[in-house]
Parts: sequence; C-alpha cells; structure tokens
Amino acid sequence: MAVHTPVLLKEILDFLVSRPEGVYLDLTTGEGGHSFEIASRLNNGGKLICFDRDEEIQKIAKENLKTFTQVDFALSNFSNLMETLSRFSLSSADGILADLGLSMYHYKESEKGFSFIKDTPLDMTLDGSSPNAYDVVNSFTQTEIADILFQYGEERLSRRIAAYIVEYRKQKKIETTKELAGIIDKAAFFAYKKKNMHPATKSFQAIRIFVNQELENLEKMLSEALLALSKGGRLAVITYHSLEDRIVKNTFKNASLEKEFKILTKKPIIPTKEETQNNPSARSAKLRVIEKN
Repeated sequence: MAVHTPVLLKEILDFLVSRPEGVYLDLTTGEGGHSFEIASRLNNGGKLICFDRDEEIQKIAKENLKTFTQVDFALSNFSNLMETLSRFSLSSADGILADLGLSMYHYKESEKGFSFIKDTPLDMTLDGSSPNAYDVVNSFTQTEIADILFQYGEERLSRRIAAYIVEYRKQKKIETTKELAGIIDKAAFFAYKKKNMHPATKSFQAIRIFVNQELENLEKMLSEALLALSKGGRLAVITYHSLEDRIVKNTFKNASLEKEFKILTKKPIIPTKEETQNNPSARSAKLRVIEKN
C-alpha cells in the first residue's frame, strides 16, 4: 500500500466499525488510508463503498485496496450520497466516514494547482468543474474576489489582495500557482511576517473551497448521510477549519434535538500530541460523531 497516514485512525475504527458484516461508506477515500483499515475489519458479508470526486486519486485507491473483495468504488460527489447508494442496491449504512481534509497527494503529486509549494497551472477543482481557480483570478471582479477570500478563507486582507490581483492581471493573465502566490505575498507579507503561515495559505484555501463548492456540498451530504444511517448507525466527520466544523456542529446539534439522533462526542476529539508530531497535517483535525437511535 502507498505511504499514507490516515488521521485519527484508532478513534474512527473504535466509533465506526461495530459490525464486521455491516455496510460502510468512506465518502472521502483519497488514497484509501481509512478504507484499508475499515475493509480489514469486515468479513465476507460486509461491504465498503469508497467515494471520490477525483478520478486520478481513485485509481490509486483501487490499487491500494485491490485485495479486498468487499470493496466497491463510486466516482461521485459525496453530496449525491443517496443516489449513489441506490446504484449499489443499498438504502442505508451502518457507518459513514467523511474526512474533509485534502489528501497529501493533491498537495504533493497532483498537477491541479492546490499548492503553491510547486509551480503548476491554476485549477484547484477536484473533478474538472467550472469555474476553476484560473477563471476566478482572471475573470471575476475585484469585489467578487475579495468576497471569496473573506467568506471562505476568513482573510482579513481580502480587499487588499483582490486589488493586487486585479492590478497584476491588467498586464498579463495569472496562470500558475507560484505566480498567484507571489502576488498575494506582495500584498500581505507584512501581516504574516511573525506568523508561521505563508501569506497565500488562506487565499488558496478560499479559492479551492469556492470552486469545489465544498461548504454547499457538505451541507447536502450531511443531510443525506443522516437519512442513510441504519438504526444504531454512526456518522463520523473529521473537519480541519472553523467554517466546515461549524456546519457539522450545528447540523449534529439540530439533528439531536429530534431525539432520533444522539451526539457521541460532546466535545470534538482532537489528535494526541504524539499523532500530530508523527503526522503534522493532523494538527487542526476535529472529529465529531453522531448515532441514529
């Protein structure tokens, strides 16, 4: 199996995999780190459906999980959960996992422009949808760009960064990640000098969230996942920033008011110090779990 470190693995397995003959969904399979361990705990009567929007990374997951006969794959947006389940003649699941972090593959190997560490064409879409990052920075108005950076990246310098982007593109199109990161660095370096964060981090996050409609898809997925849970079934969601965590927290809280659901994590579970030392990408992870009564 390819080197990949799934986040909060022990906690996910303890909460989620209670029936080896059950039906489980990994809505964000990536390279298959969590899926591998879930599938390892299923017997021949169990079933695991592995979702992903990105065809490239799903090929890697298929290779990593090829020894498991209980595993099927769905090239699908997790917001289409119920429709996808029906394609497998299923209507419910005993455990559903959504790890909302972007796979390290996308940062280190993908050529889609998710990271400014390597210089690649601006895209940032998981499935080739439109508009992409190139469209946003070259075609959207200054106000629209500023709103995206503020709403989805909580970037306080959104107006200043948007102004720099629009001024730069008067001379030429912004085509690569390094080019965009350089513009943002010039606009915001003074505010990030003493912070352990590149000035472009929040802006890249914001554009990625916007072009992939991540928050809208998350809300729809949560609604469908709660409907898809069987009695005693559990939904586990790992978030990495406040925008998505707020949506998960409020959705779980509202569902629990109906007494059909019970929140199993009164406070979100976070990685241990040891885990974050071994896997720094886990440092901002929060796990919330809800169960259908």
